[in-house]
Amino acid sequence: MPNSSSPGVNYALLDDFSVLKASGADALEFLQNQFTQDLNLVSAEQAQLSAWCNAKGRSLASFLMWRDAAANDCFYLLIKKDIVEPTLKRLKMFVFRNKVELELLNLPILGLWSEDKGLQYAPEALGGKGSFTVTQQNNQHWIRFPATGSEQRYLLIAGAHSMAEFNPQEVLPKSESFEYTLSDATFWNALDIIQAIAWVELANREEFIPQSINYDAIGAVNFKKGCFPGQEVVARSHYRGTLKRRAFIAYTSQNASDITVGADIFQGDRPNGQVVNIAHLPDNKGTWVLFETRLEAVDGSSDESLHLGSENGPELTVQAPPYPLEKPEN
Repeated sequence: MPNSSSPGVNYALLDDFSVLKASGADALEFLQNQFTQDLNLVSAEQAQLSAWCNAKGRSLASFLMWRDAAANDCFYLLIKKDIVEPTLKRLKMFVFRNKVELELLNLPILGLWSEDKGLQYAPEALGGKGSFTVTQQNNQHWIRFPATGSEQRYLLIAGAHSMAEFNPQEVLPKSESFEYTLSDATFWNALDIIQAIAWVELANREEFIPQSINYDAIGAVNFKKGCFPGQEVVARSHYRGTLKRRAFIAYTSQNASDITVGADIFQGDRPNGQVVNIAHLPDNKGTWVLFETRLEAVDGSSDESLHLGSENGPELTVQAPPYPLEKPEN
């Protein structure tokens, strides 16, 4: 876990995320026909990752989706804020006569993480054991995010609050066993990168097929669910081809503050990959990168190291994702 400089529980307001709501009698069928995930696997207790592709199989958006505990035909979609407007506009183009309403919710989103066992002392709202398990109570949505070892990480959406009136201290569980420390949201984004969870954002929109950012490997693509936009391309890569590109994690302690999403990854004098997501930690604590590249760039067959942005850019220390990259059977 990147050093967030404080014991106990750290939290940050995740201003770079938004929540969409899809509701109505046809919401399930509508979303099922659009996304790579099987919506029947999405419940009020279990969230699922998904992509939305264009006709060429390139990812227009990525989501974390779950249902409302009180209304089974209501879905929530966590999405990067910089693509929420074009995504909402495009989704509405396909509604036609479907009984489904799509709206953007103005809700506070918090990330909480602990480098010790602090969150174990929180109330039952944090009771989910597996990744992306959901607990909904008191108009709050708690989602457990993947973490390493004994570390703990939760997303909290405060459903009864608007951004204008929001005070985090009013929704954080009270405890005498630990203290909360306001931290930088960049740490949360770095933790997503360390777990190799890719997010589609404006700078990488329509750049990658889901497999190139490991979405099949983390269960965000279901090849048995039926049709969705770009399915032919995505399925062909799965069933007929050999996957040659994947997403990997990297870190550099060198100054990389000028590097942004979409920058090239160099091996020698050749571009050999692209930045998917990047997190520049404050106080010169380094940069975490999720990047997409050809498998031979990281398989040890080359003596040339990888560099960020140019052949003389910051050198990257590469690590594999914390999950297998073999093709899933589904």
